[in-house]
Amino acid sequence: MKRSFNHISKLIKGARLDLGLSQGELAAKIGCHGQFISNIERGKCSVPARDLNAISLALMLSREKIKRAMINDYEAYLNEL
Repeated sequence: MKRSFNHISKLIKGARLDLGLSQGELAAKIGCHGQFISNIERGKCSVPARDLNAISLALMLSREKIKRAMINDYEAYLNEL
């Protein structure tokens, strides 16, 4: 079974769009490459714990909201096993 990152991808993309940021602009704010943001938004990966604070600040999202989306993704994966 392949892991799914639907919850975190929708949260990150929605918050970015609400702020009117491009993927490149968000990437610059957190010090990463635009491809990293693209991978998250396409559900290819989740937010690494080391980037949680930076993404939280850049998108004006609480850490708890981001963590909840990550937990929901993991729970969905476990329920499919």
